[in-house]
Amino acid sequence: PVLDDDDDDEERQIDLSSQQHRQQQQSDLLQYTTHHSDLDAALLTERTTEITHVHRSLAQISDIQRDLATLVDSQQDDFDVVEDHAEQAATYAERGRRELETAHGMWREMSEQRRRWAVRVAGAIVLLWIVAHHLHHARKESGGDGGGGDGGE
Repeated sequence: PVLDDDDDDEERQIDLSSQQHRQQQQSDLLQYTTHHSDLDAALLTERTTEITHVHRSLAQISDIQRDLATLVDSQQDDFDVVEDHAEQAATYAERGRRELETAHGMWREMSEQRRRWAVRVAGAIVLLWIVAHHLHHARKESGGDGGGGDGGE
């Protein structure tokens, strides 16, 4: 009978030890699960934060792209205006060059006409001088002294 008590005590101690061991394992498992749950929750929070950050960054990039597209469009309009003005300037310059050529030609013609006119006037003056000189000599030879031509009246 003494052995039975010892066996029972031993068996109870084994059961108690086994139960304590199971409780320790459950406690460890609970701590492990809690620890991993905390880690999972922390990782989930971190991932959510990063996803939110990436989403905001993508939204900013989208805004920048939209702004750049608007700038490019407005600059294209400006470039089109500059191009139109350059074409108009080229047209005006060509027109001005032709008008200058016409004016130069008219000036040359006008100068030539003036030269011809000046030669004719000079020729007429020389001819008048010759005629006047000839008449003056002819009068001198005809006996006219040039003093009062009424002959005693």
